[in-house]
Amino acid sequence: TSNIKMETDYIEGSTGIFNVNCSVIDKDKNKSTFTRTVVVSEKETYLSDLNWEYGTIGSGYIGKDKSVREETIQLLNENGTYEKFKKGIGTHAYSEIVYDSSGYDVFDTWVGLDKFVSNQNASSVIFKVYVDGELKAQTDVMKSNSPKERLIVDVRNSKKVKLVVEEADNGDTWDHADWADAKFRTFSKFDSTELENTLVEIKDKNLKLSIQQELGLPGEIRLGDMKDLVSLSVKNVKSLDGLQYAINLKSLNIENNEIKDLSPLKNLKKLTNLKANPQMIYEDLVLAKDKNVSVDYNILNRNGDKLTPTSISIKDNRTWEYTNLNVKDCIDEDGKISFSTENFYSGIHTVYLTYEDKVDNYTTNITFIVDTRER
Repeated sequence: TSNIKMETDYIEGSTGIFNVNCSVIDKDKNKSTFTRTVVVSEKETYLSDLNWEYGTIGSGYIGKDKSVREETIQLLNENGTYEKFKKGIGTHAYSEIVYDSSGYDVFDTWVGLDKFVSNQNASSVIFKVYVDGELKAQTDVMKSNSPKERLIVDVRNSKKVKLVVEEADNGDTWDHADWADAKFRTFSKFDSTELENTLVEIKDKNLKLSIQQELGLPGEIRLGDMKDLVSLSVKNVKSLDGLQYAINLKSLNIENNEIKDLSPLKNLKKLTNLKANPQMIYEDLVLAKDKNVSVDYNILNRNGDKLTPTSISIKDNRTWEYTNLNVKDCIDEDGKISFSTENFYSGIHTVYLTYEDKVDNYTTNITFIVDTRER
């Protein structure tokens, strides 16, 4: 235990959002660190004890304290076991549920696919939390083998919270989604220093390192630190998630990275100098099926709008000859890309997609290999 160190910003007797930082050094001198968020509140109000103002579900009925199958809510832990929850909301994509959030301070929940679909590879959803119409938290695509995630959202001075479960990769097939242990929390009183000390979760390690170097921080990044960030240049970054808290950021250089989503920059009103051109992204091999290729890459501009390609070019890897496709013929109403390979030779081809947003001078180039050989 002497090799385990713990730090926390918790102040005894206080209510609020706090973080516990743990570091462990093993016998080989390797150091592992992790952070856990703790919410200390005076009162908890479970959503399943409230009535929603509006609710929709893709299949079945929204469940209070039970899954959409009317069974105990169970979510996958990181160690492969399942945790049972007595309280929560069970639903099915696509789903929207709206609650009155007046008078509450925090919305706190665990999310994931229910145990009932543990053997269903088709299950895939995205959880989103909106506060008064503004997206405040969301998960990546979660599948049946994804461990549960916790979402903690500040809802002070708000009126409505909307919980959304979106379909992801395979439509709404087996999308049994749970908001487990979902509750509103109320603090006895709020001290702004508590929020300033909240750790900011930055999943992209290279983005985190760039911010630490720019601010001269040796350790974790807090919400108050992000307000000091005025200028930033990054390398080898794939995600800007977390940068939305840099409300005083004026200049950002993200040229020559692999960023698909600029939406974390949406509300940064002081950010007037953005260099985002180009982004170079190399995707996995795609196998043609029934002489057809279908792909869907979510390239989002600063407003969160999904971009469609401005050009689609295919290279014959034998002859190095290029074929330019008609973009309009390849894009459906949801922005998904598909094209026939019937006139291509049976072998390997390289596909080049270009996405452009001239307003933010944002260009993304996606390259992937297509194998058209029959199997």
